Amino acid sequence: MGTLVEAKEGAVVLGGRTPHELTLGKTAGLRVSLVHGQFYDAASRGQIFHGGIGGAGIAPGSALATTAQALLLYNPIGSGVNVNILRFAHAYVSGTLGLGYWVMANYSTLQPGTNIAPGGTASVVHNANGDVGGNKALLWNAASCTAAPIFVEAFDWEGVLDGTGATQVGSSREFYFDGSCIAKPGTAKVFTYIGGTGTSPKVAVSARWEEIAIA
Repeated sequence: MGTLVEAKEGAVVLGGRTPHELTLGKTAGLRVSLVHGQFYDAASRGQIFHGGIGGAGIAPGSALATTAQALLLYNPIGSGVNVNILRFAHAYVSGTLGLGYWVMANYSTLQPGTNIAPGGTASVVHNANGDVGGNKALLWNAASCTAAPIFVEAFDWEGVLDGTGATQVGSSREFYFDGSCIAKPGTAKVFTYIGGTGTSPKVAVSARWEEIAIA
């Protein structure tokens, strides 16, 4: 004999921390699907943020150094949240890029609490629910720090070779991390390019992340 589970059919709208029965589909299957999309719940609660640089773009960088990192996302000490990076994207704007590849790097040699002191050009952060601000994490493009970031992961790159086969002239890609890229308070993640300097390369870069309160 099966176990009896009390449940109601169909979607419901709940207030915060409101107890409610499980819900079932029309054929009595337990509803476990993403009813409004994967990130709807967190976005509607103001926990997902976007930011970057578009328009005329920026130089993508060419090495892991203390300056000229394409995009840096910093979770300040005392923020009270873990930063779950969901997506990084880059798009070609102009010029040509020297042969190379995009990377994600962090500050694994710095203990949380060490002064990372990120700087550069601050990016405006947008809340996914339509507001501006409310974020704890801070985002910079053409960023600098007190130490060179440490290589973690390389991304594939589908550029287009020019007539000489010497440079890549452009592409755009998205990278999703599925919960595998976390910045806890006092740490930072960097997204940048390693390769030749090219000829006046410009790219647009952006990041999406979720801020999760630390219990």
